[in-house]
Amino acid sequence: MMEEEFDLLPLFNTVAYPLAVTPLAISSPAALRLLDTTDSAPRRLVVIALRNATRRPAEPTLADCYTVGTLALVHRLLRLPDGTLRVAVEGLARVAIQAPVSGPGLRARVALLPDHEVDARPAATLLHHAFVEYGALLPQFSPELVAEIAAEDDPARLSFLAAGPLLNRAPLAERQRFLEQCDPVARLTALHALLEHVVADAPAASIEVDIKNNAPVRPGLAPWLRWSPQGSSLTWVMAAVTPGYARLRVSGMLQGDAQMAVLVALDALRAQHVALQVDATYLRQHDVHVLFADGEPRSDVYGCGGAAALALAGLLGGKSASANGLLLADLDLHGRLLPLPYLPERLAAAAAEGVDTAVIAADQPVPAQNRIAVQVAATLQDALAILLTP
Repeated sequence: MMEEEFDLLPLFNTVAYPLAVTPLAISSPAALRLLDTTDSAPRRLVVIALRNATRRPAEPTLADCYTVGTLALVHRLLRLPDGTLRVAVEGLARVAIQAPVSGPGLRARVALLPDHEVDARPAATLLHHAFVEYGALLPQFSPELVAEIAAEDDPARLSFLAAGPLLNRAPLAERQRFLEQCDPVARLTALHALLEHVVADAPAASIEVDIKNNAPVRPGLAPWLRWSPQGSSLTWVMAAVTPGYARLRVSGMLQGDAQMAVLVALDALRAQHVALQVDATYLRQHDVHVLFADGEPRSDVYGCGGAAALALAGLLGGKSASANGLLLADLDLHGRLLPLPYLPERLAAAAAEGVDTAVIAADQPVPAQNRIAVQVAATLQDALAILLTP
């Protein structure tokens, strides 16, 4: 488009991206006047971030705003009893402010700000693959958004779809710089690096909080004790399923070492799918991804299959594992629990990490003295009944 005049909707500590939908709560007097009309049809406005992320002016001026915003359709959704509005901003294109226009309200002439003409397909492919592998593991990405990203083949739209959830906790200036970045390769590359960082770091922090609060973790996540005579650490296993062809991917620190143990865990779930209320057809129509977080690098891999089964069963059954309860057992193909070596030492290490309950194989003698509660189970089904809650 050539330069056109539009009303401006200033956003406080929020950046709305083109080609994506952003929900907003509208409470400022100036914004309410702009949107409070009897006509509920979508309005074409330019939404633009205020520069100050800590103080919102009562009547913003153009000097209070950044110079790059997003031309958008603003859909008015709901008026609340307190007078505020809930709206959805459907981004259309990125624009640059050219000059103010005098008159009531905040209005300006704007011009389109297009992307550089570069081949962004290789960078888009890398980000696309990363999202297919990891997106379902992250709580900030809904299954619907993961599916939408998995089906998106336009590099620009892919970058802005992913940017909202990935950058939602970034400083305002960083979110604004992403909007102003006209090189789609740079945007996609930055998001790819950020996604890898979030996958590596975010769940470990949530496990730590859950242990302190004695709270269940979300379905698909289970604690696991990595142990060796030199040291131990309580880490986590995360499971996800995505539409596919019953393929298995194991990633994270254990990658190769844990592959066989996770295969056995998956077969154990299939063998007991009726008792465990797991849909076998669903498993045949979906790929399974199991991610092992970093932990004590010298530790053995005993028990990782049991932890993977706990995470998968919780995900498939919509149940949560307690961050304070461990399955200290291995599995066979039929779902029977198998003893672990060095059990007294593992129990002592678990107690030191704040764990208060452990389930062990029925064939394994219970140590005489323990600092945590020890329960025995013969099968995976019995263990899950103890460790999983709806």
